Amino acid sequence: MSWLDEHLETFVRPYLGSIPNIDMTSNYLKSWDQRLNMTLKAVWERAKIRAMGRPILLPGRDVWEFEILARMEGFPTTFRPEFSGEVVRNIKIKEDFSQHYVLDSGFAGSVPKALKATHFGLVAKGPTQLFRKSTDGKILPLMPTDQTQKLLHQVFPHARMFRPHETNRPPETEQEQPLVMRLASALERNPKYWWSATVDYIAGKPSQVLANEEHFKYAAILTQFIVRALYGTQ
Repeated sequence: MSWLDEHLETFVRPYLGSIPNIDMTSNYLKSWDQRLNMTLKAVWERAKIRAMGRPILLPGRDVWEFEILARMEGFPTTFRPEFSGEVVRNIKIKEDFSQHYVLDSGFAGSVPKALKATHFGLVAKGPTQLFRKSTDGKILPLMPTDQTQKLLHQVFPHARMFRPHETNRPPETEQEQPLVMRLASALERNPKYWWSATVDYIAGKPSQVLANEEHFKYAAILTQFIVRALYGTQ
């Protein structure tokens, strides 16, 4: 049994009572296309390189799509969907993740910083640090120097925000990928299998429950769509 089959049979079916079919007319899938699948894979491949052999932590619900790729590839990760911003800011996490490579969606890096991660990557960093003003007032991307790369902690350090009104769209290359910004927004916007974790202050631990049926169903549909698009029908 493949990872996808096991996931659908042991996690999805018990909650929904059935396994939903991929519905390409879904409003959710209309906003997640094959270009985002390929961008998700590109960010994942680059993150593995930037991890430089360190164990990878995927914190919070927003990066659950990367856990799909990890499980399909048999790549070891620590996936903690309960590590919401509220949880990591208000509960002392007992595990030491300081030497993990933490991959988060963005935009300020508050979760990796709260976990005291020295090594972390963001799909997208907040736009205030992605641009500089030229002497004639034009907004330009930051130059790709070692200093800005360390500052940004961005998986693709040179990626710039894509503005739909721009007439000269930059090439979608390794150095400059406007799609990674769209991906970061989609990761945070997508319905998830879980609601965001809160803090149970009496017990002193995270509290997280599964999302409602609509969100859970979409997450199951998107899981299948990503796997089939990137890995075939295995």
